[in-house]
Amino acid sequence: MQEVTLRVAVISADPPFRAAVAEALSLYPDLAMVVSDTPALAASLSPGAIDRVQAENAEVVIVDLAGDPAGAIRMLRLLGDSAPGRTILATGPALAPDLLIEGMRSGIGEYLPSPVSAHDLADALRRAGRRVGRGYATPTVGRLLTILGAKGGTGVTTAAANAALLLHRQGTRTLLLDLDLEAGNLALTMGLRPRYSVADLLENFHRVDESLLSSLVMSHPSGVEVLAAPLLPESMPGVNGDQASAALRLLRRHYDLVVADLARPYSEFGKAALEAADAVFLMLVPDVLAIHGAKRLLPLIRRRAEGRSGRIDVVLNRAGPDDQIQRKDVEEALDLPSVKVLRREDAAMTSAVNVGQPLLSRNGGRSRYAQDMRALCAGLAVGGDVTPAPPATVVKRLIQGLVSRPRSPKVKS
Repeated sequence: MQEVTLRVAVISADPPFRAAVAEALSLYPDLAMVVSDTPALAASLSPGAIDRVQAENAEVVIVDLAGDPAGAIRMLRLLGDSAPGRTILATGPALAPDLLIEGMRSGIGEYLPSPVSAHDLADALRRAGRRVGRGYATPTVGRLLTILGAKGGTGVTTAAANAALLLHRQGTRTLLLDLDLEAGNLALTMGLRPRYSVADLLENFHRVDESLLSSLVMSHPSGVEVLAAPLLPESMPGVNGDQASAALRLLRRHYDLVVADLARPYSEFGKAALEAADAVFLMLVPDVLAIHGAKRLLPLIRRRAEGRSGRIDVVLNRAGPDDQIQRKDVEEALDLPSVKVLRREDAAMTSAVNVGQPLLSRNGGRSRYAQDMRALCAGLAVGGDVTPAPPATVVKRLIQGLVSRPRSPKVKS
């Protein structure tokens, strides 16, 4: 097979810039691979560091001129002179015209003023690829299913695990992502003992590629992959909104579907997961506190989904015929045309949790819970339509309109 991957060297001491490079590479997994990564100021590179870039035969050098642009440009002359066909993509502060011209003479093929976005970097890399006769398709983006609870103990983790198993069986390459960074029970629910976590992803974000990501996740016997929450919550690095969004985009480049177990919708990760979600399941149980929590969270979920056509489903979990609060009561309290239901399976569910095997992996999907989960997840597998069906009342009116529509008069021949 003809090699199309660009060999890239990265030179920068700036973590946000390095994160943008990593995200740019994740947008097009087959576009480029990092063969040399130097976390240092370009102007202060040692001769040994320059030799390493040369030895790896990098076709493209992505360099940050921050700190000392003039000194960095002098260093770039060494890299450009040694390999005239090499493309240098540089970023940094706005340069005076004479310094910019000097940079072009030193081999800079494209200059992107900072701060630079991942998409701008990806476009520049694609242009560099075309210059050497390589083309790249528009990247595909996997779907994101975000599951959260109206309060604690509504069955979010159990629902996430079983939804992932179900959708993976339908041909979807699926990642279970534990964003319950305090409790972090998703790996335990799947019967796994992870070595790495979301914290490791963030700490190595600047150099994440397919092979590194595969070492951070764990594979369940079903084939579902799991990226766990950190064992110790205090080991989680601080995350801002841009970093959280970038991490989610990176994961969606590698999987058909990411199922996120979300505990804190007001955290940076929580807001990013709701904003990017193609579908949201808001879980509640038949009690007043859960209904109150759902009433508070629905406006937030809707605001985050504004302008997109994703699904938002309210799911009444552990529903039973003898409950004091029934589905119609929840629909009336939340002013919703319909609420989805997951029927109660107390004994089977408790046994599944205690042995670390999700219910759908134990009984082949014959339980009432499994039947309800299949109905809930309809349309989320690869190729499915995630747009929710119109409410029954709307369907009824459409049908009535078709029935009552006047017929066109027949034309006599």
